Amino acid sequence: MSETIFEGPALVEMQGLRVFSFLDKNQDYARYTLIGFSNPEVLLVDYRTEGLNAIQHVLDSGDLNTFAGKFNRPAEIRVWSPEPNRLQIELKDSRSENPENVLWVAVGMEGGLPAYDFSFCEINPLDDGKYALLSIYAQPVLEHAAA
Repeated sequence: MSETIFEGPALVEMQGLRVFSFLDKNQDYARYTLIGFSNPEVLLVDYRTEGLNAIQHVLDSGDLNTFAGKFNRPAEIRVWSPEPNRLQIELKDSRSENPENVLWVAVGMEGGLPAYDFSFCEINPLDDGKYALLSIYAQPVLEHAAA
């Protein structure tokens, strides 16, 4: 039985030197596994045009310099569990330019977490004493002082 954990627009924010491992790509999607997650195993499937263009550029040139800037952008996301101990994240093109939520994946985190309003959070320890984080949180609303 599959369970949907989150579905809706979110800013995709990957943080770390190596966040995922590339598996494969076809004309419709690119697939990755998230580093630091084996229980649960996390599969990321990117259907977005910019995401496909970003990985194709890396595959053609070996140049990683522009990948994060093209990958870290808003998406319609679905996070779900197709089976026990497995999560899947699907990213699709979105019209939302400033979504309320953030899909935050960070590998190599140290110390504590910011006090965000998390709706989902998985933390896995890494061998070097740091940790990997997979989370969805509501972007903080900044209040402006009256003039």
